[in-house]
Amino acid sequence: GLGFMTNPREHAFGDRCSPSSFGHSGNVGTSFAFADPEREFAVGVVFNGLVGHEAAFLRRRALVNALYADLDEELAPQVREDAPARSRFGFRRRR
Repeated sequence: GLGFMTNPREHAFGDRCSPSSFGHSGNVGTSFAFADPEREFAVGVVFNGLVGHEAAFLRRRALVNALYADLDEELAPQVREDAPARSRFGFRRRR
């Protein structure tokens, strides 16, 4: 609809987005944006290098799946007192 990809799984936006998700793949694989209204989740990404169509497809799918995995982990954390501190995207915070 109206220039947006409305079937995100078909357009390599990962396997975990809801049916109401939508997005746009950007220009020649250098950027993309999508939103998942059911999860209240949106992301926009700009890459600093060109890759081929297939590589852009695989890179986009892998990144979105990783973001959903991190989001799911944050929503249902398995907290241990000895676990290292983590930021939203999985990086350890400096102490």
